[in-house]
Amino acid sequence: MLFKWLKKRWGNLLLIAFAVGGITAAFSMASFFKAEEQGVRSQKPIIFCQPQNAKPENQKCFFTTHVDTYLTIKIWGEEKNLPFEKGNLTKAHTHAGRNKVHWHSLIPVDPATRELERDLTLGEIVDDLSIPFDTDRIFNFRNGDIGPGGLPGTLKMFVDEKPNRDYRTVVLTGEQQVLFIFDDTLP
Repeated sequence: MLFKWLKKRWGNLLLIAFAVGGITAAFSMASFFKAEEQGVRSQKPIIFCQPQNAKPENQKCFFTTHVDTYLTIKIWGEEKNLPFEKGNLTKAHTHAGRNKVHWHSLIPVDPATRELERDLTLGEIVDDLSIPFDTDRIFNFRNGDIGPGGLPGTLKMFVDEKPNRDYRTVVLTGEQQVLFIFDDTLP
């Protein structure tokens, strides 16, 4: 009797076992990759040179790290979310985090002094994400454009809640909060 019952339900039991196994595997993979990303993010910036044993004048050196920046854009009071999975993975790009921009790439370093040849700037980040931006515009909104209230708008930028007028040249070091506001309020 038990054998007949098992034989009859074997297909259902097998299907349930595969479903539970698949869900468990997916959860395990997600946990693993999240832990790996946290490990990369916690690593200190590194500078590496190639070939390692060559004299500085014969080396090419690079700086790399993982930088996250939170970029919020408000146009006439409406928040514009950054697109999901936008940008080249070797430059600034987004993932699932809301308005969170990731950067992990290479910046050339002077082999003799070990100093960066350039900084990672906000201008580079927004260019990598194809966001039209300059000191007087964001997207297709320019200073002086008339808004819904009949008044001209202006672009304002805040970095970590402080007004900042460096716009494209702000140097990004990670975990900064950048807020763009385009509206008719005073700067």
